Amino acid sequence: MSAWSSACTLTDSEIIGCTGDGEAISVYCTELELRSCTIRDSVGSAIHLGGGEATKLHIINSSLTGNAYGIDFTYGSCNPGDDPDWDAPPPSARSYATVTGWNNRIPGPDEPNGNREDAFWYCFPDRLVDPSFLAEPKSEDE
Repeated sequence: MSAWSSACTLTDSEIIGCTGDGEAISVYCTELELRSCTIRDSVGSAIHLGGGEATKLHIINSSLTGNAYGIDFTYGSCNPGDDPDWDAPPPSARSYATVTGWNNRIPGPDEPNGNREDAFWYCFPDRLVDPSFLAEPKSEDE
């Protein structure tokens, strides 16, 4: 599944054993909410996240297990090929996205049914706040 320039909600769904380009879901320049979903046993990442400030990901009560990575934070421009005619945010705004969530299971390789490489992967780790809150059980009200 690839989400581009849209707002989507995926509820009560399972995505199992993706073998294509490496990720089960790509979230790029769009908004995606996963609610009570399972993504497991994919060749690559469960979720590939990129696209800068136009990208919003919200994960609730979901499980990302047995993939190479739970979430692959690569980020980058929403401007394909950095086309000078594209109406994109300035470069300083391209290096982050909004990621929120609670009560998820996104385990690392040392945990049962963990993601093989790690729970999270970062292309630009110096630009990212630790997203471990996504995997800590919390209520929606917190």
